Amino acid sequence: MKKTLTVCKLCLRLLLRNGSIKGLAALIIAISLFAFFSTKHNGVLIDELKVRVLYSFSITYTFLSIAVIALTCFTIRRQIDSRNIHQLCSLPLSRLNIWLGQALALFLIAFSLLSILYLSIIGASYFYQKDFSIEEKNTLYEQAQTPIKEVKPEFLSDYDLIIKAVKERGGKLQAGMPPEIWNAIHLKVINEAQNISSQKFKIYEFNFGMRPNIEFFTFYFRPFFSGKKANFQIDILPEVNAPANFSLKDESSQARKTYLEIPSSAIPPNGQFFIKITNLHNGTVKIQRSNGIHCFYSSSNYKNNLYKAFLSHNLHLSVFILLGMTCGTALTFATATFTSFALFLISLSHMFFENIAKDMLFIYEPPMSTIIASKTIEILLWLAKGLQAPPVIENLAYHRLIENETLWGNWLPATIIYGIIVSILGIYLFNKKELSILEV
Repeated sequence: MKKTLTVCKLCLRLLLRNGSIKGLAALIIAISLFAFFSTKHNGVLIDELKVRVLYSFSITYTFLSIAVIALTCFTIRRQIDSRNIHQLCSLPLSRLNIWLGQALALFLIAFSLLSILYLSIIGASYFYQKDFSIEEKNTLYEQAQTPIKEVKPEFLSDYDLIIKAVKERGGKLQAGMPPEIWNAIHLKVINEAQNISSQKFKIYEFNFGMRPNIEFFTFYFRPFFSGKKANFQIDILPEVNAPANFSLKDESSQARKTYLEIPSSAIPPNGQFFIKITNLHNGTVKIQRSNGIHCFYSSSNYKNNLYKAFLSHNLHLSVFILLGMTCGTALTFATATFTSFALFLISLSHMFFENIAKDMLFIYEPPMSTIIASKTIEILLWLAKGLQAPPVIENLAYHRLIENETLWGNWLPATIIYGIIVSILGIYLFNKKELSILEV
């Protein structure tokens, strides 16, 4: 460990000597502040800060990720090309000590730059508030200190919904049907799932996991209908066919975002319940499946959200460092940088290509060629699976709870496995590289 720390100190001295780290720190501050103060929204303090933090954080963190990749590739290649690594390898130091020392130094640099990014945005947020009223500031603090947990209904996927609807009607789908017929069926089924006829109702299933430890939770829905006003009855059911534990009526405007306070005592202790919406309007009402209905309630606190975001971003940058070290060890600076950036760009567009792969299979009994093409895309996406940024920036900006299941259950395992594989490959290549002979 002592030898590793010695290599780390030597690497830090080399990095800090040329002033590039100070320049990166200044750029991060400048970019974050420029993006923050150049962004505008509706003038309301809460909404302004949400949008400004989101844009500033996203833009600056993307720049920081690129900078860390370039810095890592440049550092490793420069030390190899200038023979500094050769001198270290001629000393009684193991290759593992040298590799870990270099990685630790770069981790500390990335940690410092990330801290500067966080402090810049937090400082800009506090500075921006000074011209607003006390009432607006108090409202902001109240919302920001208690992030909300958002829970959507447990819907069937569009594909499963189509299959279910066709079977219930005694129909039969045929393989190889024209896309226009499949799309027409899809549109009809989705419209039926979203529309509530006059004096009819729909029941939505929710699962909080447990009853919230607060007095009220909020039910949100956004109805679309013809006319200006519509009446609804909302019933909270412990079971689908059970009597309502709580009921209320509400009059909503066209496309208005409706927020209704529901007592937490109205739902079972296990947090699983049903919401029945009855349309009392004289026309059909549409509630979108994707973003037209959900529940939310205050959970955890702002500090926990901030710690999760900061820790996950540090882990994310650490994987970039391991990737840059591996590429820098095996390839020239130009090739290593290009390879790292290419994988980074794939990780940025991962969701886009993942949706393409899913859309290719969104047809009844797709042909084998389509299945192979979709699976090929999914396999290729694994090359950058562990480079995906943690899904925390939007939640942090919009005061939503960063879910442990999403972050530690879905994102973290792939990131750790990717980092381990890349580091093992990098250490293997570093051990195989001829670095112990100095050329005169």
